[in-house]
Amino acid sequence: MPRHENPENTYPQKESDLIKEMLFAFIFVSALIVTLALIFKSPIDPPITIKQIAENNPVLFEQTAMRDLMGTSAIAAYGPPYNPGPAQQAIGNFSPEQWGGVTTPINAADLYVLTPLRDASDINPEIQNLLVEFDSATDLQKTAWESNYYNALQTATAANGSVSVTSGDYGPVEPMMDFLLGLGKSGFMDSSLNNAGKYNNGVYTYDFSRSLLFLQGEAMTGIAKEKGLLGSQLGIVKDTGPYPGPWWLILYSYLYQIPPYSTAAGGDLLVALTMVGVFLLILFLPFIPLLNRIPYYIPVYRIIWRRWYKKANATPDHEI
Repeated sequence: MPRHENPENTYPQKESDLIKEMLFAFIFVSALIVTLALIFKSPIDPPITIKQIAENNPVLFEQTAMRDLMGTSAIAAYGPPYNPGPAQQAIGNFSPEQWGGVTTPINAADLYVLTPLRDASDINPEIQNLLVEFDSATDLQKTAWESNYYNALQTATAANGSVSVTSGDYGPVEPMMDFLLGLGKSGFMDSSLNNAGKYNNGVYTYDFSRSLLFLQGEAMTGIAKEKGLLGSQLGIVKDTGPYPGPWWLILYSYLYQIPPYSTAAGGDLLVALTMVGVFLLILFLPFIPLLNRIPYYIPVYRIIWRRWYKKANATPDHEI
């Protein structure tokens, strides 16, 4: 009998309740999720905060703040979208980073050091006096104070939550950093920075980028390395703890491990453009001569569908 002719009741039939099946599936999957969550817990670590760094590593906190004050931190001279300057990601004259311009202006010295101290000076006149002394100094004098104190921090020690450096000509910079450390440990800097974004209204916090950008560099890199999340550790495909992350980004992450992606100054842009090329290649593969014949030259599909082909080859054509 031709296969397209199927008289009624040729195959055994059984009534089913789709709503009941969906309900049972929902209950089973929900119970499974809750059980696994209780056993393995959440893979999400507590958020990293400025307060955490200030309390656990006050020397690192002050080093980070000093780089911002001196204008030598990564964010201070990053370029668009944070401040004017050369693009970090460019291939020749091609730099999409420059197209949008400065959309989130950040003056690192003012945002991360001077503004928090000015805000705190309203309730502490001593801070106000230090800021007046600092602002009235020449640029050459400021540079000398900053360089002296930053160099002293390289051999500084921390005890009882305070930073101790050798004696030197630091002007008001040393007490300014001491006060800023106190603001960091109190949580004031997290609150102040996170409520300063353009999407916040001073009450509810939606934008945490400013506090995270303060921690960029050594502070965040150290934490990422400890958790195995650096780019050189294929961190983009991992989650915190012993959990897998977005495995579909393996190819994207792998490119960072090999030259020229791992050595080029515009490595991020180079990787992104390569992945766009791979996507377009896959998208238009059926229309590219020679490449669209690969399935015929390498018939992997016949291995996957071998049972069907075996049956089809053994059946007369008029019955298929």
